[in-house]
Amino acid sequence: MRPTAIQKRLRRAVMWMPSIVACLISMFAPDTAGVVSRLSPNRAARFSQYRVRIPLTWFIEYDEETHFSAMTAPGIARIGIRRYWRHDVPVSDMGLFPVDLPTVQFTKNVPLEGHTILAKRSFPLGNESLNCWDLIEHNKFVGPRLSDASMALIRCTSDSEHFYAYFNGWRGDVDTFYATLESLNDAR
Repeated sequence: MRPTAIQKRLRRAVMWMPSIVACLISMFAPDTAGVVSRLSPNRAARFSQYRVRIPLTWFIEYDEETHFSAMTAPGIARIGIRRYWRHDVPVSDMGLFPVDLPTVQFTKNVPLEGHTILAKRSFPLGNESLNCWDLIEHNKFVGPRLSDASMALIRCTSDSEHFYAYFNGWRGDVDTFYATLESLNDAR
């Protein structure tokens, strides 16, 4: 019995399905890799005395005592093929660190002189506040560092300077960084 025309089309479609699925997944490759890297039901990490809710599509690295850091990059579907073709993919990076002895430091966690402050936000952190500044760095010899307006540089420190956080990356990921800071819970 010979296959009908409908059966032939169906077979062709079934043969193309793996390629189509792989193409769709590749459009969100970094996001997908972040999700797959953490297929556990618990998306919270503990480090020091804090509990951090981890963004779903971010790759994480943390040590329970010293630091938490995460990074991500948007997929082709989020920023377009041109930026990927030009190798201009914005990578975002965030980090959170408890500072054991801030009184021993010679400089503040976030030195603001020599920077232009674009915005300031504060979040509760236990009995104090975590203050964040969206900054433009200046070089004292050549002036402000020229950068892409779609990129952000954010530095945060607690009132007592016992906690430090940073974000470097694409402005599209700034809200995720702030949501991570809002989700900090004191786990004492």
